[in-house]
Amino acid sequence: MSEQFMPFLSIFPYNSQNFRFLGSPVDGVQFENDKIIFMEFKSAGSGLSPRQKEIKGIIAKKQIYFEEFRIKN
Repeated sequence: MSEQFMPFLSIFPYNSQNFRFLGSPVDGVQFENDKIIFMEFKSAGSGLSPRQKEIKGIIAKKQIYFEEFRIKN
Protein backbone atom coordinates (compact mmCIF):
# COMPACT_ATOMS: atom_id res chain seq x y z
CA MET A 1 0.00 0.00 0.00
CA SER A 2 2.87 2.40 0.72
CA GLU A 3 3.98 2.30 -2.93
CA GLN A 4 0.85 4.29 -3.80
CA PHE A 5 2.16 7.18 -1.70
CA MET A 6 5.79 7.11 -2.85
CA PRO A 7 5.32 9.56 -5.77
CA PHE A 8 3.95 12.13 -3.31
CA LEU A 9 6.91 12.08 -0.93
CA SER A 10 9.27 15.05 -0.96
CA ILE A 11 12.18 12.72 -1.86
CA PHE A 12 10.49 11.56 -5.11
CA PRO A 13 12.73 12.98 -7.87
CA TYR A 14 10.01 13.56 -10.49
CA ASN A 15 6.73 15.43 -10.88
CA SER A 16 4.15 13.18 -9.20
CA GLN A 17 1.45 14.45 -11.58
CA ASN A 18 3.23 12.57 -14.37
CA PHE A 19 3.18 9.23 -12.51
CA ARG A 20 0.61 6.55 -13.33
CA PHE A 21 0.09 3.74 -10.85
CA LEU A 22 -0.19 0.21 -12.27
CA GLY A 23 0.35 -1.97 -9.20
CA SER A 24 1.46 -5.09 -11.07
CA PRO A 25 3.85 -6.24 -12.43
CA VAL A 26 5.53 -2.90 -11.67
CA ASP A 27 4.28 -0.16 -9.40
CA GLY A 28 3.93 2.43 -12.10
CA VAL A 29 5.18 4.48 -15.00
CA GLN A 30 6.65 7.98 -14.84
CA PHE A 31 6.17 10.05 -18.01
CA GLU A 32 8.81 12.75 -18.44
CA ASN A 33 9.30 15.04 -21.45
CA ASP A 34 12.37 13.15 -22.64
CA LYS A 35 11.88 9.65 -21.19
CA ILE A 36 9.46 7.10 -19.80
CA ILE A 37 10.47 5.33 -16.59
CA PHE A 38 9.06 2.04 -15.32
CA MET A 39 9.20 2.31 -11.53
CA GLU A 40 9.14 -0.24 -8.74
CA PHE A 41 9.23 0.96 -5.15
CA LYS A 42 10.97 -1.27 -2.62
CA SER A 43 11.80 -1.06 1.04
CA ALA A 44 15.40 -1.43 2.19
CA GLY A 45 15.69 -5.23 2.19
CA SER A 46 13.29 -6.32 -0.54
CA GLY A 47 14.27 -7.35 -4.05
CA LEU A 48 12.71 -7.62 -7.46
CA SER A 49 10.42 -10.53 -8.25
CA PRO A 50 11.42 -12.90 -11.09
CA ARG A 51 8.88 -11.18 -13.37
CA GLN A 52 10.23 -7.73 -12.49
CA LYS A 53 13.74 -8.95 -13.31
CA GLU A 54 12.46 -10.13 -16.70
CA ILE A 55 10.90 -6.73 -17.37
CA LYS A 56 14.12 -4.99 -16.37
CA GLY A 57 15.99 -7.22 -18.84
CA ILE A 58 13.54 -6.45 -21.65
CA ILE A 59 14.00 -2.74 -21.01
CA ALA A 60 17.80 -3.12 -20.92
CA LYS A 61 17.65 -4.83 -24.34
CA LYS A 62 15.51 -1.91 -25.62
CA GLN A 63 12.75 -4.29 -26.68
CA ILE A 64 10.09 -1.69 -25.98
CA TYR A 65 7.56 -0.70 -28.60
CA PHE A 66 4.60 1.60 -29.09
CA GLU A 67 1.63 0.11 -30.89
CA GLU A 68 -1.63 1.69 -31.89
CA PHE A 69 -4.73 -0.46 -32.31
CA ARG A 70 -7.84 0.90 -33.99
CA ILE A 71 -11.34 -0.46 -33.98
CA LYS A 72 -13.15 0.06 -37.27
CA ASN A 73 -16.87 0.78 -37.25
